[in-house]
Amino acid sequence: MRAAAEEQTARFDVRMGTVDDPIRTLSGGNQQKVVLAREMSRSLKLFVASQPTRGLDVGSIEFVHRTIIEERDRGTPA
Repeated sequence: MRAAAEEQTARFDVRMGTVDDPIRTLSGGNQQKVVLAREMSRSLKLFVASQPTRGLDVGSIEFVHRTIIEERDRGTPA
């Protein structure tokens, strides 16, 4: 579980000390990236996102858009 958490925090560029840090101690943008990483780390049957980039910096917004498009291109209904 730790390895998966570290992989997802690196993939989504979540800024935190360690994966043991409570999510509530992170900034709002990093909390948003944690939620997105959690949801995108499993096989999806349907993907619905309301304002998935709210509170994120420009680089993160581009990453989130690209990730959503990749999921769509894999055939996940949105």
